[in-house]
Amino acid sequence: MSCGLYGGRIAGAGGTVGAMNALINLAVAETNQSYINSNITQRVRLVHSEQVTYTESGDVCLDRDRVRTRVMVIWMVSNC
Repeated sequence: MSCGLYGGRIAGAGGTVGAMNALINLAVAETNQSYINSNITQRVRLVHSEQVTYTESGDVCLDRDRVRTRVMVIWMVSNC
């Protein structure tokens, strides 16, 4: 199961909430297709996505560590 969280800076790059949700869903779909292509039975299922009130530091590893939870977080990075 996955949770897609994004801050205001990345939301601004994506445009709208709908655009961010589409990007998150695309990441899940591409991950699952990669598993299928590799004959891996594992699948990712998105259970929640939302914009959070967090100001990104510019260091994705630091940001990940600051908001890490027990669920897998899909990070959408605007400068990769």
